[in-house]
Amino acid sequence: MVANEPSYLFKMWGPFLNKLLWAVDAGLRPMLWLGDLPERLRTPTSEQCLNSSEMRYLADRSGAQARQARECSHRYLKIPATLAALAAPDIKGVYYVGMDAVARFPWSVDANTLSEHRRRSSDASFLVAHDGGLRWQVKSSRFYARDSKQGRAFLANWFENRCTGSDQYPLWHTMLEFAAS
Repeated sequence: MVANEPSYLFKMWGPFLNKLLWAVDAGLRPMLWLGDLPERLRTPTSEQCLNSSEMRYLADRSGAQARQARECSHRYLKIPATLAALAAPDIKGVYYVGMDAVARFPWSVDANTLSEHRRRSSDASFLVAHDGGLRWQVKSSRFYARDSKQGRAFLANWFENRCTGSDQYPLWHTMLEFAAS
């Protein structure tokens, strides 16, 4: 989990405690990244994104949309936080869950809870959109990353492709790049 500042953590205190208790019951090691991106990392870096029609549209707008086009938001925190967790010698994989997600109580920990990790079938996997979207239209609010060369490379490329306030566009771009490679 990540929070860019303490006030956000306290605003999300109920969902935070929910995930903390669920993780403990599931035998997982809960982790929290608290802090924002340094100023120098808030700049979009993807040339392809910066030259895209979406970016030109946002940059031509006024107000909040124009600011969004010029600065990467706290939504990107999950990527360096996950890479930092994977750098610990005893961590073999990380499940990231957005701060606003909750597990329905009373819960039972399903045998498939750690399926991505146990099967070792994927270096990075994401929650698939349930709104009729295509398989690659994933959500960045929940994902798994394995401590592997490919898992870390995927996260690093996702962060390097940062563009606009949302991390969704660079996630899709990174998935298509990896599929092409």
